[in-house]
Amino acid sequence: MITTFYLERPLKISAIEQSQFLARLAQAKLPFSKSFQRNVAEIIKLDAQKDWVLYAKTRWANKIGWWVG
Repeated sequence: MITTFYLERPLKISAIEQSQFLARLAQAKLPFSKSFQRNVAEIIKLDAQKDWVLYAKTRWANKIGWWVG
């Protein structure tokens, strides 16, 4: 089913790899346009105050879950 395919597949990315990916996204160092990277960052923004912004991504697969932020 299209809405659950990502839950039923084997785990393809580790928490460390996801952290590294998000660090590269935060630095706009991915092989995508800066505009695209800013848009993705906006999607994963959870909260913001005057002096800080919290970005995070979750993953759950094979009874293993994590939250990277």
